[in-house]
Amino acid sequence: YGGYPELCGKVFGQIGYGSIGREVARRAMAFDMELLITDPFIDPLMIQGMNAKIVELPELMAGSDFISINCNVTENTRGMISREMLGLMKPTAYIVNTARAPIMNYDALAKLLEEKKIAGAALDVFPEEPIPKGHPLLKLDNVVLTPHMAGQSREIPEHHSRIIMDNLEMLLDGRKPKTIVNPEVLDRWFSEVRYKMMIHRL
Repeated sequence: YGGYPELCGKVFGQIGYGSIGREVARRAMAFDMELLITDPFIDPLMIQGMNAKIVELPELMAGSDFISINCNVTENTRGMISREMLGLMKPTAYIVNTARAPIMNYDALAKLLEEKKIAGAALDVFPEEPIPKGHPLLKLDNVVLTPHMAGQSREIPEHHSRIIMDNLEMLLDGRKPKTIVNPEVLDRWFSEVRYKMMIHRL
């Protein structure tokens, strides 16, 4: 059989170890993979007891059999997976981007895939969405493309609703929500808004 490589025993490169990255890593560990993780904010205690190592990006790109991008777009991550970084990958390696397109150089990736200098890629995000007709990636047989909806299972609305309700319950109960983009408003909320709501209820 020609087939595809197994995950078991392979090296999994994890770019970003936030809430999503940790869930991806947990699944990779189930396949008995060794993890290489790059994240400037990771606490080494978070991977204690795991078959994982914190490394710099070049070491991750050169040493991984599978690479998953799971970080946000910031000034530091924009263009981070450059032509140079992609060029460090093994010819047998695969890269997956379900994060954001600006993190990676797609022109360089398409060329490497076309020349078979890396084994393959799976992409859910693109510099222009939907991906334009005639794009070089559409002509390749070693890439899997999904239109920025690879995670859209039937249960997604249920999960989103539960997360929203859990956060609202925590907020009304005087606790910090798990997910909040503007934590600077919490002090005012707890000291003024929530107090007024409680008085109104009485």
